[in-house]
Amino acid sequence: MIVEQRKKTKVKKKKKKKVVKLSTLRNKADKLFYKLIVALNNGKCEVCNKKAVTAHHFVPKSLSSLLRYDVRNGIAICLKEHFSHHKKADPEIHWKVFKKRGAKWGDELIKIRHQKNQKYLGKEYYRSVIKRLEESLDK
Repeated sequence: MIVEQRKKTKVKKKKKKKVVKLSTLRNKADKLFYKLIVALNNGKCEVCNKKAVTAHHFVPKSLSSLLRYDVRNGIAICLKEHFSHHKKADPEIHWKVFKKRGAKWGDELIKIRHQKNQKYLGKEYYRSVIKRLEESLDK
């Protein structure tokens, strides 16, 4: 009789909440940002007009968290130009993009880059960035 009661009353197990790492959210946001930048430039490299496969940050990510996901700071770029810039320290792409986009754009980025951003960029920040980037890609 006890065995029959146990079979009838199933114990509901609590589902464990899946813990998402901060780095996982940041990586997802980065991939969405690259995808959006390429899409905004119609899949063309801003330097040589070939097929763009990734995005480059005009102001490096390490220098400004405020510009990390700002589309004004993203440059659609092909692999050849991207490797040329990073491996050879070739500043040519920055000059070409700066010439194309203009001084006003450059001044805007510099102003944002020098703003103080003291807040902790936690999981909620990255979730909001992911949501914003996904919505932009859906447009």
